[in-house]
This record gives sequence, structure tokens and C-alpha cells, in this order.
Amino acid sequence: MSPNSELYQNHGDHIEALIPPKEFIKQLPDWIKESQLTIKVRTMVSLEGYENQETEAFLLHYGNRDRTIAVLVAYNPLEETNDFVSAYPVFFDGTAYNVTIEKVVEWSNHLEATVYATIGEFGFAFFPTDYMG
Repeated sequence: MSPNSELYQNHGDHIEALIPPKEFIKQLPDWIKESQLTIKVRTMVSLEGYENQETEAFLLHYGNRDRTIAVLVAYNPLEETNDFVSAYPVFFDGTAYNVTIEKVVEWSNHLEATVYATIGEFGFAFFPTDYMG
């Protein structure tokens, strides 16, 4: 994948690989209640209703370290609520890779990114699950 490829800033159907979307929506409130705070940052955020607003963002994890659902939330200072940003599965098997980062494309919400990297001649892109600006 080329760093100049068109980038779609969404998560698509990745949850559907694990659980039907209707079941995911039903379980999400419980997962959020039972999740653990992993990262809390103060950063610029752009979401529906506000742009480039400095606020707090939170990364929550539901599950164990190896298999978890990450839930990204940002505080909306205009509405004084926490806004759900996204949720995505995270799998960690302990394998480390030596990669060269070619380019980081921050998403328009400032909380997520796509990283373009290479291992030798092999080029690829990935979603860093703990980016948060």
C-alpha cells in the first residue's frame, strides 16, 4: 500500500468479524461500564458539532491484555458529555517487529491515524490502536 493511496477514515466492518453488529450495539454499553481506563490525554479533537477543540480523550479496554475491545471516548465540552468515537478489537500476541515508519496520516478527528511502514521491501499500512493524537 502506497502512502499516497486514498485513505478512508472509518473502521468499516472489522467488528463484524467477531460479533454481529446488532449484538455489538447491545453489548457496547456493558463493555464500556466494565472497561478499564488505559490512556487519558488532553489533545485537540474534531467531532460532530465541534472542531479543533482542546479536550480530554480516553482509551478504555474491555477484556484481557491479549484480546480486548478498545473503546475511544472524547469529552464534548460544548454538551458536557462524553462522546463515543469508536470501538475496535485489539489482539496482542507479544510478537515484536522491526519496522520503518514511512508516514503517519492523522485522521480528521485528531484521535486516530493510519501508519505507513515497511519491513525490508514489504510495504503496508496499519491502524495504531493507541494513537490518540
